[in-house]
Amino acid sequence: RIPYTSGVVGRVIERGEPQYIADVKQESRWPSRRFLDQAGIISFAGIPLLSEGRVLGVLAIFTRQRRLFSPDERALMNALASQAAIAVANARAYQQIQRYASTVAELYEAATQVSGSLDLDETLQKIARGAAASTDAASSTIILFDEWGEVTHVVDWEVGEIEVRKSGVSRQVWETGRPVVLPDFGLVPAGTVNPRLLALGRQAAVCLPLQVRERVRGVMWVHYNEPRRVAEEDLHLLA
Repeated sequence: RIPYTSGVVGRVIERGEPQYIADVKQESRWPSRRFLDQAGIISFAGIPLLSEGRVLGVLAIFTRQRRLFSPDERALMNALASQAAIAVANARAYQQIQRYASTVAELYEAATQVSGSLDLDETLQKIARGAAASTDAASSTIILFDEWGEVTHVVDWEVGEIEVRKSGVSRQVWETGRPVVLPDFGLVPAGTVNPRLLALGRQAAVCLPLQVRERVRGVMWVHYNEPRRVAEEDLHLLA
């Protein structure tokens, strides 16, 4: 595993242009020379997988014989890379369509469940459970505040009793009305994360405001068991 921005492959990604190297031993930008030596690699060709001007990946070809890669070979590799880029783009588009259909179904299910109950705690419990399930989260918490900032309700799913601290992310979101994303608890200052979440092994979270008519009534948390770069679609769904 190497950073995708480093080395020769990284240059293909950065520039969006093919790179052809007849003798890799003369190239100093390889991040791992041991791989080349063990595999007996001599020549390399890297062709970007381009879709609408965006690099989706790299077709990397290695040979154990010295190759200059003729114009015909380069044309063939470019054609293969173009077909691969189309396949990747189509697969991603299909995944987005599936995700959208699943999101619509989840929102419909959540609305149906919530509208069937007039009990506040039961309603919040269903929302918390649905929020976690819709984004593959491990747990969720909903906290309601009164107009003076005092906690009136705390409902959780898979968290257990959790103490809402006087100062913390929940208060910040309630005061500002802006969501907070914590993609990795290991990278935030000590004291930022509620100790209960750390005890449960949670490693990432999102906190969103519950807003009605421009007034923030509370916050909703979803927690993850691993560091997570939350996708924009997930934030829209949770919102």
